Amino acid sequence: MEIIKKTIGEIESLIKTGKTPPSKEERYYNGNINWYTPGDLDKEKFLGKSNRTITEEALAENKATILPKNTVVIGAIGDIGKLGITTIESCTNQQITGIRTNEEVYFEYFYYWLKANKHLLRSKAKNAILPILNNENIRSIKIEFPKDIEDQKRIAKVLSQCESLIQKRKQSIDLLDELLKSTFSSMFGRYDEIKQTDIDTLGNNISYLTSGSRGWAKYYTENGAKFLRIQNVGNGIIRTDNLIYVNPPKSAESERTRVQPGDLVISITADLGRTSVIPENIGEAYINQHLALIRLNKNINPVYAAYFYNMPFGNNAIQRKNRSAVKAGLNFNDIRSFPIVIPELPLQNKFVQIVDKIEVIKQAFKLSLKELENLYESISQRAFKGELDLSKLNISDMEDSKKNDLEEVKDDITGGNEGTLKNKAEIIEIIENKKENDSYINENGLLYIEKSKSLRSKIYSLIKGGDINEVDFSDDLMEINKIGEQFHSEIQEFTPWQIDQHKSVERYIALLPKLILDEYPYIKLFSSNQFDYNSMSLDEYYGIPEDIIMQYGSIEDKTTDLVFFFKKYFSNKLFTIEDLEKKYNQVVYDRGDWFKYEEMKEFIFKAIDGDDALLTQTFEEVEILDIELGKPQTIKKIMLKVI
Repeated sequence: MEIIKKTIGEIESLIKTGKTPPSKEERYYNGNINWYTPGDLDKEKFLGKSNRTITEEALAENKATILPKNTVVIGAIGDIGKLGITTIESCTNQQITGIRTNEEVYFEYFYYWLKANKHLLRSKAKNAILPILNNENIRSIKIEFPKDIEDQKRIAKVLSQCESLIQKRKQSIDLLDELLKSTFSSMFGRYDEIKQTDIDTLGNNISYLTSGSRGWAKYYTENGAKFLRIQNVGNGIIRTDNLIYVNPPKSAESERTRVQPGDLVISITADLGRTSVIPENIGEAYINQHLALIRLNKNINPVYAAYFYNMPFGNNAIQRKNRSAVKAGLNFNDIRSFPIVIPELPLQNKFVQIVDKIEVIKQAFKLSLKELENLYESISQRAFKGELDLSKLNISDMEDSKKNDLEEVKDDITGGNEGTLKNKAEIIEIIENKKENDSYINENGLLYIEKSKSLRSKIYSLIKGGDINEVDFSDDLMEINKIGEQFHSEIQEFTPWQIDQHKSVERYIALLPKLILDEYPYIKLFSSNQFDYNSMSLDEYYGIPEDIIMQYGSIEDKTTDLVFFFKKYFSNKLFTIEDLEKKYNQVVYDRGDWFKYEEMKEFIFKAIDGDDALLTQTFEEVEILDIELGKPQTIKKIMLKVI
């Protein structure tokens, strides 16, 4: 494999630094053009929707610079070396520089080379108070690459595959954390359902409370007793990957701050409210001054308490105790006043058993993740030195980035795609206006929805207390049925999208016997409408008029509705994140879109939360072939399902 050495300046066809439109001009912001800032980078290789967007007006008035698809973008001010690749025409602020390579260097190879050589980018930055990497210095950086573009693609592909394995393992760990949160909510109720009478104060349930020791840096040693700091605390467990060790003095101070198994530890300065429980195998360990040690009475399992303060209600209560505008901090009175809901101890213990099982799986996943990251580092180092024989790797499925690249760049720079951007913006605006317009629901409809939600909450609360009895809510059923009888004819004119917005308010009917449903036929107006999503188009789902379709074409070519996507491709089946990624890429790839894990993760976490949840998750036993043993093995896997 012949390796070429050149400067970035010799292999770039375009290098541009972004702009920031005047912030006082609202007309420049909240449009349909991605406008990336450093916070959008280093999340995924291919960039998704930016946190902030700008308008076509900002672009037309030269207040921003547009970068074409497949531009590698680099953080060049402040946090030097953050990376990403644009998937559509996009803009950036002035802290980011975009680089397009010429026909000598494949853009994904360039991305991975930069990722492996961030130290070179940082070494070229000017040593100012705020590090700056200007375009001249970027151009001077020397890069090595295989002469054969096909070899570059093979390197990019194998690194991408390694990266994908790492991402999938991180996804699995994230989903385990979310599974615990959703399990907590289902066992103990949602935070917005908590009654004031159920709330006690933590101070009434504490047998011992103290904070950690100050000035122990002089006792630091290579090994010895563990000295726990804020970075060792979080998500209910003690993190041991960044421990400091001390040789503590024999004093009352040491005895006061020494932890015991089962102690609850909470951060009380800086990043408030991080919680962990001291495990049985901790050995000799102490806490520093940024942590509080709480020994609870026997009626509260400390693991339950740690997760309670990780959930929205508990954590928000902690944050409200912070009165400092400059430096965050909590005192003992603050801690004693923390609210806490105390369920029966057997129920707390049952949750802790689930936590223990999931933690075992999570630790195995974390070990696997570390091994994958080490493998990636080894492969990348060897690949860039030309030490890997990848000649047999099939790259026929990779995009031929050079086939139309030069014409694409010309079009993007000269504004050839402005019409496409405008067309897309107009159709998206039509869709958003249609979503925001709720005039299709008359007064009876709004009342029906309100009453149905109220009854849903009532029945869910009754279930938590035991068996439900129709007598407890017969008046509600009669009222909703009467309103529904007046409203049902209106629903016949609703689009599938309009109906789907309100189906969840009727989910309580799944808990009622058929006899009640027959007696009250108008309490399931939305749920009785079942659609064949598989054969439905997005235009039909929204009810887009034919004249709009004739003018702009199908909206499926321009946008993705994730709710519809899940219903269309995953109704009535269990699926994994891997299944989701594969199908998503099949559907959207042709229009230049790509599966973005961070965006999808955020959507899924919201979609599994609350009474209006779209998705649910569960553990399922699946059989896989163990290649080493040569026989099937049964493992537990997190699966998702459309509700």
